[in-house]
This record gives sequence, C-alpha cells and structure tokens, in this order.
Amino acid sequence: MVTPGTRHRDVARHLVGWAVLAGFFGALGALHLFPVPAENREVVLVLIGQISGAFATVVGYYYQTSLGSTRKTDALVNQGGKETP
Repeated sequence: MVTPGTRHRDVARHLVGWAVLAGFFGALGALHLFPVPAENREVVLVLIGQISGAFATVVGYYYQTSLGSTRKTDALVNQGGKETP
C-alpha cells in the first residue's frame, strides 16, 4: 500500500502488524511450553489479554473496512479525485 500524501510504501504499518502477530503466537506458545509460577499467573494473563487485543486490532484492520477504506482513498487520489471527510 502507498501512503497517499507521500507516495511511499507504508512499511512501518506492516512491520508492526507482523510484530504483533509474532508476539501473540509466541506468547501463546510460551504459555503452553513453560510453566507459569503461581505468583505471576495474573500478570501473565493480563499481558496475554493485552497482546490478544492488539492481535484483534491488526486482524480487524486487514480484514475489515479500514483496509478497504484505505484502498478506496488511494484509488481516488490516483484518479485525481478529492477525498471527502
């Protein structure tokens, strides 16, 4: 995807998305592979909850309307049309 204002590829967005995906699945894998001490159980579960929220946001962006809206805006900019708020 190209950022409309600068015409550069938005690499940072993709890197953050991949980092969140790797963190989510890595945390789930670590949760199954390593025992969690009883005194750290709640902290670990809160962290897993935070990572799963970020994961849901990334999935929601790429498979819901935000990506489609971005593509529509890119298409309008490429056609010379003006973006309306």
